[in-house]
Amino acid sequence: MNVKYNMLRDPFPVIVKNLIFLCDFPVHFRLLKMIDFLQKNYQKKFVLDELCDSVNLCRSACCRYFKKMMNMSISDYLNEYRLSQALFLLDNTDNSVTEIAVQSGFTSASYFISKFKEKTGLTPLEYKMRKKS
Repeated sequence: MNVKYNMLRDPFPVIVKNLIFLCDFPVHFRLLKMIDFLQKNYQKKFVLDELCDSVNLCRSACCRYFKKMMNMSISDYLNEYRLSQALFLLDNTDNSVTEIAVQSGFTSASYFISKFKEKTGLTPLEYKMRKKS
């Protein structure tokens, strides 16, 4: 059940959409709760203990479980989700790159720009200019 996907293309992959229909419902319900927690709190500073408390797992078990099920770490997932939100804002608002970084949950504009460029090959400003032309 390990899946790697690109959240910039689809922030709600089929694997997540269909987890509820799988036979081992309690196990997958925990993953859905984790994803729901991350998506509801992506704009805040991430605190692993809060996620762990929401699904009744210790820190190490929580990280292992998420990595096993999603084939990516929690922080990788959170960055991917934040980037997908930033892409939406870049496409649909006239907000500055700094405003979009903050609205997407990144702690600094420079970190946001480096992650965005790492993922897309463009800076957010270059991306925005390409969309306008």
